[in-house]
Amino acid sequence: MRVEPGELSKKIAGREKTEYQMIAHTSGDWPSLFHMSDNRANVVEWIDVEQGKCALEIGAQCGAVSAVIAKKYERYVALDASREMETVFKSRKDVDGVEYVVDSAESYANYHKESFDDVYIIGGANEETIAFAYGMLKPDGRLIIATENKYGLKYWAGTAEDATDEWYAGIEGRAEVFTKKSLTNALKEVGVKEVDWYYPYPDLYFATTIYSDDYLPKQGELIQNVTNYHSERIVAFKEEKAYDAIIKEGDYPFFANSFLVIAYKETRPEEKPVYIKYSKERANDFAIRTEIHLNANTNEKGVTKHAIYPEGEAHVKDIKEKYDALSPLYQPHGIYLNEYELKDGQPVYKYIKGENLQDKIEHLIQTGKETEAEELFNTYVKKCFLDMETVDFRNTEEFQKVYGPIDILEGTKAYEKADVDLICSNIFIEQKEDGEPEADARWNVIDYEWAVDFPIPAKYVLYRSLFLAHHQIKKCDFLKLEHLMEKYNITAEEQCLFTKMEENFQNYVRKGTPSNMDIFYTMGRDFFTIEDLIRYKDERENLIQENARIKEENNVLKEENTRLRGGRIRRFFKR
Repeated sequence: MRVEPGELSKKIAGREKTEYQMIAHTSGDWPSLFHMSDNRANVVEWIDVEQGKCALEIGAQCGAVSAVIAKKYERYVALDASREMETVFKSRKDVDGVEYVVDSAESYANYHKESFDDVYIIGGANEETIAFAYGMLKPDGRLIIATENKYGLKYWAGTAEDATDEWYAGIEGRAEVFTKKSLTNALKEVGVKEVDWYYPYPDLYFATTIYSDDYLPKQGELIQNVTNYHSERIVAFKEEKAYDAIIKEGDYPFFANSFLVIAYKETRPEEKPVYIKYSKERANDFAIRTEIHLNANTNEKGVTKHAIYPEGEAHVKDIKEKYDALSPLYQPHGIYLNEYELKDGQPVYKYIKGENLQDKIEHLIQTGKETEAEELFNTYVKKCFLDMETVDFRNTEEFQKVYGPIDILEGTKAYEKADVDLICSNIFIEQKEDGEPEADARWNVIDYEWAVDFPIPAKYVLYRSLFLAHHQIKKCDFLKLEHLMEKYNITAEEQCLFTKMEENFQNYVRKGTPSNMDIFYTMGRDFFTIEDLIRYKDERENLIQENARIKEENNVLKEENTRLRGGRIRRFFKR
């Protein structure tokens, strides 16, 4: 990855480390995004590290990953062969205590046998580097590798290779890129005994979700696929539809865009995360990471939420207040907030087995049971909104802090407290042991992160859920937005008011933090579908034909002009 150290060093010179994300996400150039965004570290930031450990990162470049994970270690060495990268690294203010070494992995390995608890290779892994890295691990160490997949679906669909910026370089064998099979063989060759496989999505560089062999993606989940921040790309087909077909066949690991492996010299731990999701399109106060853990001995799962930044600790740990405030309101209606217990001060939620309400409704629609789907949706609206007790709205300071100075009439019906994100995908219908839902099954709310303890207009909470149901659930007649608004008597004026409330709520949550799509548009990369290319081809042929026609006309005019000039000359000499 080529970087101009002078330019990047100038950008961050004199800037506080709190400004680095703004530089990364708003500059509109690839080196700033790639080398300064802390999203680069999402692929490994979640990995648990015991106190007193030491780590080595091979190919540390300008420190995008080092700046995030080095603080977990007592000693952290960033190794890179480039003096140019070192220039930028040493300009940073967020890598205090990190040792930066300019050397090759081969040379450094000669003097550091069995020296590190963890060795990271984030991109650019090859068989030789893996061998050098493994030799530097302590007897109970871990080798952590994140690498592109040669057969990743995005490359088939037309994204250029990350390292070469060429289309189909890996697939055609013009670039050395691992497949799952070849990476497995490389790890076996050096003596790895245990491996946990993960699949960063959309890729290892800007992962938002990380799946695993123990928790693979479901159909409909992989929809964030146009992420060509570094160059233009072709969109040869709809990747989300291709992924759905691939997932149905059980072939996702082969076509995952990237791999993350944690390779152990000894045995793996009995408990590990199997699913990780980042919610970072928010202000630091609300940015969180959600994990699903699996205990290998009991085969039981648990769910944890973690603040990514110190400012977000309160948002994660006020769960008791939210649970205690909302449970008495919802339980009488058969709606139960997900139970939790505190372990070392960290809330661990129960893993709910079952089908979420959105999946259930979609399944009914897909199997031709639209009437049953509508009945279930009607039950959802009645249980979660229409049957809930209301009070007269009071415009409080807390309300205005979140939703702005909205002009709502006093006396408007409101919920005294509410979960404003009581959407279908957050509700699980519990199952019996045989997998069939009970007729009177509990409805479990798995996420009540956005609970408010001040009066909020009841119709706004309903409107928000109807709006999201319309956009998120597979389309059918009863979920058309106009139909829903009319059915539940939400006027056009109220829709405008609630839209403004939602905008203010999103601004409160984000506080200027750009979304992934904002970053994509800032980078200004284009993409071309097959239809675009066919249209361009047709337009090109039309232009060629038009040019040929103009050329022919010019030739005719030229001949006519020559004939006329010849006639004038003959008449002149006849005089």
